Amino acid sequence: MDGDDDRVAYPNNSFDIANLEWAFRIHRSVVRSANAHDDGLKRARFMGVLRYQNRPAVLVEGGFLSNSRDAANIYSAAHREALAQAVADALK
Repeated sequence: MDGDDDRVAYPNNSFDIANLEWAFRIHRSVVRSANAHDDGLKRARFMGVLRYQNRPAVLVEGGFLSNSRDAANIYSAAHREALAQAVADALK
């Protein structure tokens, strides 16, 4: 099933609390430090990259190439460095 069916349990579900805590810390740091646009936190269990993890895991999207402002930021080495530093700071 490709949807986000709450009735289905995946290995990573046992880390839901840790996933949310890390996501919150990273989100807060990125929005504050990297001056990133705030689209909020989203739960997406359907993501194949997260679904079968056997440890806490989050996915950080640094922008979308289909958005001209995001694309300009993505192409900026300074912005990518600020984003990476914000994630690293949140993980400390």
